[in-house]
Amino acid sequence: MPETAPAGPAPDAARPTDRPRSIGLVLGAGGVAGYAFHTGVLAALADAGWDARTAELIIGTSAGAGSASLLRGGLSPRDHFAHTRGLAMSAEGDEFVARLPEGAWDSGELAPAAPPRPAAATLAVRSLLRLPPRPGLTVAGALPRGRRSTEPMSRRHHAVHHRWPDDALWVCAVRLRDGRRVVFGRDDHPPLEVGDAVAASSAIPGVFTPVPIGGEEYVDGGVWSMTNADLTRGLGYDAVVVSAPLSGPESWKSTGRSAGAAYRAYHLAVLEAEIRRVRDAGTPVLALRPTVEDLAAFRQEGDGLHRGAVAEQAHRSVTRRLEADPGLLPLLTDPVAVKA
Repeated sequence: MPETAPAGPAPDAARPTDRPRSIGLVLGAGGVAGYAFHTGVLAALADAGWDARTAELIIGTSAGAGSASLLRGGLSPRDHFAHTRGLAMSAEGDEFVARLPEGAWDSGELAPAAPPRPAAATLAVRSLLRLPPRPGLTVAGALPRGRRSTEPMSRRHHAVHHRWPDDALWVCAVRLRDGRRVVFGRDDHPPLEVGDAVAASSAIPGVFTPVPIGGEEYVDGGVWSMTNADLTRGLGYDAVVVSAPLSGPESWKSTGRSAGAAYRAYHLAVLEAEIRRVRDAGTPVLALRPTVEDLAAFRQEGDGLHRGAVAEQAHRSVTRRLEADPGLLPLLTDPVAVKA
């Protein structure tokens, strides 16, 4: 009989194997400058080795909802960064952008002027009695209805998605009738397209008309929270990344005791409370907030300079932070050992 090779060692069922880290990504509100901030942040993370398109869950609020939509649509962080700065993209990036309709996202026509009465007076009054307080709800109820249409925004994201993406995408908005936070993509709600959800999440009270969905009207998710990072609590991810354009820097003294600094200090406090809840549930959080230098670029962008300057500055800030703390990037990139 022919000799047979000796049998090898029996496979060890408990031998460790590796899996990629599961990451949740939170993209906060921040207007045009915040949108550019996300672009620079995500490009810096991509250059360091983590592609945000691989996140198991992406949560977007207002400007962050638009960024989240593009990620789930397949636009790479590097191509988005290049496009924001007016530089050449990959062939895939060119093909992606070619599908988008021309025109600014905030160029919708104005609705006819209406009497300047509160959009939701009952909400404005009831929110004053709420604990913990949500000042954004009071503002949303007290301001008159915005007049600018969100239709260009909806059209832009309709072109990206023919249906809701298979990978988890949560878009935060607020129901105007009662101030309830609604998470499109997670909560029960009428069927809708991503473009409608992004428009609802971005409908700034007093500026944009509330977005009708299923017989209800919705406004900007930042009315509830500029980040909504607490939604990741207890979901079991290996880490959560939060890009928070309206939270920070660490001390309001660093930008002067102005109304804008106080506004940022308040949203920083809200973000820190949300992050504590996530960390208390056992999930590490990497929070990326604007530095003083980033805020200077924000102000320049608001004066009409190219938003590419905001993205470039955010890229520099995040790159420096990752270089200064070598323990941060492994939270996103190091594989996790599991038993086979």
